[in-house]
Amino acid sequence: MAMPVMYLMIVIVWAALFIGLIFKEYAIMMLSAMSMLVLGIMIVVNGIHTTDDYTTMAFGFFMLGTSFYILVRSSMEEIKG
Repeated sequence: MAMPVMYLMIVIVWAALFIGLIFKEYAIMMLSAMSMLVLGIMIVVNGIHTTDDYTTMAFGFFMLGTSFYILVRSSMEEIKG
């Protein structure tokens, strides 16, 4: 995937997450967390563009952990009501 597209996807996913947090929309938060999971796996496996070092691996694992926590937390909040 081209580098500008990867950066654009990262910005869109994080923006959707912050919009969901601001307006307390759990559906948007869950969708952005699922997108972050996919993007985090893609970053861990492929790196960002041609960069495949420990920094991108750490960023990918950070996105995976953050997205998993947000997905579980927003699902529980949606179930509780």
